[in-house]
Amino acid sequence: MKAALRSMAARLRSFLRAPAKGAFRHPGVLSLLADPSVVAALDELARNDPTAYTRPALETLFHRTGAASPETLIQECREANLLQSVGPRVGISPYGRRALILVDALQGADLNATIRKLRRTSGARETYELVHEGMTKQFFASLIDHPSVGTLYICSPWINPSDREAAILRHAVLENQRQGHRVEVMVVTRPPDERPDGTTDGLKCLEDVGAQIYFHSRLHSKLYIREPGINGGTLMAIVGSQNLTRSNYLELGIRINNDSQMINELIRYFMKILSIPTEQ
Repeated sequence: MKAALRSMAARLRSFLRAPAKGAFRHPGVLSLLADPSVVAALDELARNDPTAYTRPALETLFHRTGAASPETLIQECREANLLQSVGPRVGISPYGRRALILVDALQGADLNATIRKLRRTSGARETYELVHEGMTKQFFASLIDHPSVGTLYICSPWINPSDREAAILRHAVLENQRQGHRVEVMVVTRPPDERPDGTTDGLKCLEDVGAQIYFHSRLHSKLYIREPGINGGTLMAIVGSQNLTRSNYLELGIRINNDSQMINELIRYFMKILSIPTEQ
C-alpha cells in the first residue's frame, strides 16, 4: 500500500505540474492543494455539482472553510485552473475535480475507487458494466462509435440479427477494407438443421462478409468480442443471456471494456469451443 501511495503521489505531482491543454501552468498549485481551506471549498463545489457561485457567494464559501484571504485564494485557484468561469459565475474546473480526487487518494481513499472516479471524469467507460437490455445492440453500436476493428468473435446458439445490425456489420467490414484492413469475423452457432421452425436464416449477412462459421450442437453460451485493428481501436466483450436475435425476453449481461487479460481468457474459451466434441 505504501508503494501504491508513493506512486500515486508521484502521479499527482506530475499531473499538477502539467495541466491539460489550455490550462495555466501555476507553480503554486501544490501549495494551494496543501491548504485545507482550499480543498474544503473545492470539495463543496464538487459535491454541489453542477452549481456555480457568484463571486461574493464564492468568497463567503472560502471564508466559511477557513481561508484567511478568500479573494486572493480564489484568484490563485483561477490562475491554477482549479476554478473556471461558468457564465457570470465561478465553479470547479474538470482539472480541479481530478486534482481533488487525487488529493483524496493521498489522504487514504480507496485506490480502485480513485481510478474509477478519474475514469469517469475523463469520459472513459467503466471496465465492467451491467447490461440489462440491448446486449447485441451495444455490440453493433460499438462498430459505429469505434469503426476500427481487427477481429469479431460471435458466439450465439441462435443468430438472426435485425436488418439494421446486418447493415452495420457490412458497413464496418467494408469501411475497414477501404482503408486496407481486413476484418476477420469468427462465428460459432448451432447447426442450421436445429433452427426452430418458422425462423429465418440469419447467417447470410455473416456469410456475405466472409465470416468463418462453425457449428456446435451443444452450444448454449452467448459471447460477443471485438479486438482492435492494426491502427488500434476498442477492446470490448459482452457476456450474457441474449442470443444474437431480436429478443423480447428479460436479459442480463456484463460488458467488459479494455480488460485485455479477461478478454483474452474469453477468446481462449471461444477457441476451445471449436475443439469440444459436439456430442458426448
